[in-house]
Amino acid sequence: MNYGYIRVCNLKELLEFKARSNTDIIISELLNLNKTKSSSNVEFEKLIEVVKSGDKIIIKSIENACRITKNFDGLEDLLKLIDTCNKKGVELISEEDENIDVLITKAGNSMISMLRKVITVTINNINTNNKNSRTINYADNFMSVYHDYRSRAISSEVAAEKLGISLGTFYKQVYLFESA
Repeated sequence: MNYGYIRVCNLKELLEFKARSNTDIIISELLNLNKTKSSSNVEFEKLIEVVKSGDKIIIKSIENACRITKNFDGLEDLLKLIDTCNKKGVELISEEDENIDVLITKAGNSMISMLRKVITVTINNINTNNKNSRTINYADNFMSVYHDYRSRAISSEVAAEKLGISLGTFYKQVYLFESA
């Protein structure tokens, strides 16, 4: 089975990934822009537990993979992710990084050392950009409540209540999520 995993800031990113990737199931998590350094990604951890030999996990990029692991503090976590996929017989595929399979080899370890520097710079740039832009703190359950709201399973009032925010704030978050 092909699984897609992506962390998104808005609906547009999710729909673009869905259109590009050839997956059976897509698991997505909403990325709060002010939490780039370390976060617990429950959905990805559940995905790692359920995949079995022969399955494929398709990610957006290595950079995205580096932010997948819990409490990411370097590329050691990426190596652990690759090792876990290898042990389970799961293929890790990156949309943007064509040669991700090279990382599995011993030569890949030296490449990862070089990537460590690039990713550190990227994270610093993201943090700088986030300081300069307006951030939105989405609730952890925003995606599920959003899907219930858009499928008309719940009203906007119930959705706002589930998220613990005012109705106006809910509409604003939906607008920003859909239009970004």
